[in-house]
Amino acid sequence: MFRKSAMLCTCMLLTAMFGGCGNTGNPVESQVQPTTEIVAAQNVCYISGNDTVDAASLGSFRSQLEKDGYNWSESTLTQIPTDTDIVILNAPKQDLSKEEYSQLDAYASQGGHVLLLLPASDVQVRFKNLARFLEPYCMVFDYDLVSETDETRMVEGDSCHIQGDFVTRPEHMPVYSEIETTGTPCLRNARSFYFIVHDLVSRVKQDVMIQSSATVVGKPLGGMEDDPITYEETALNLMGFARDETRSNSAVVFVGANDFLTDENYTLPTSAYMVSLMHSTMGWFGQY
Repeated sequence: MFRKSAMLCTCMLLTAMFGGCGNTGNPVESQVQPTTEIVAAQNVCYISGNDTVDAASLGSFRSQLEKDGYNWSESTLTQIPTDTDIVILNAPKQDLSKEEYSQLDAYASQGGHVLLLLPASDVQVRFKNLARFLEPYCMVFDYDLVSETDETRMVEGDSCHIQGDFVTRPEHMPVYSEIETTGTPCLRNARSFYFIVHDLVSRVKQDVMIQSSATVVGKPLGGMEDDPITYEETALNLMGFARDETRSNSAVVFVGANDFLTDENYTLPTSAYMVSLMHSTMGWFGQY
């Protein structure tokens, strides 16, 4: 597996060639015009195990999904209902067990969709099986906290509440134009991720969706293994997608933050862009 420093150079090269940090064998999906089609009757399974965020704090998000025609249920990774269209894994603080990994991987192999929200955390856990699950999607998350040094890109002066830049959107993602053109994605306590290149890359459609400015600092945080590298003077990836055509269009969307979905923050102006993007993501999943 490539180290992040090498992959940053790879992404810069790919950006120069194709306009995005995707893979060399696939067209950038954002070249396709999006649709605003609403896909109803999708079954959403919120994972309540692995010390994830309590679903009780996401009442507004759940209510809006149900109004839009989604069916909400809660379960564990070892008991994902067979009719599940979308799994939401929200800030787990415990790694997947071998059985949980096997169940989630089997679900994905049948065309499953996973929304993974993984903000920065100081928990001393190495998510080896979660990382193993993401590897076929050529996606790796870092153990870091992304903070901003440019005061103009901080939210209310908080260096850990930062403004990101929307880079691209997946094919058919119904991002509402008024949000996309006038809003700003704001993420608090963000974690970064990066793409890797290995022998599975040719079968995966992938791209970065939200990226930081080059004025951020990515400092090591959490995990159990020594990872002393601090990243400076380079843009870091904060949200992205990967879709595997060979596994019935199984897809993962990674988001390196999650506080905007809680009832406390859901209706705040600074959450509006990310909230809209999460609902758009659910719609995009329904296209496949």
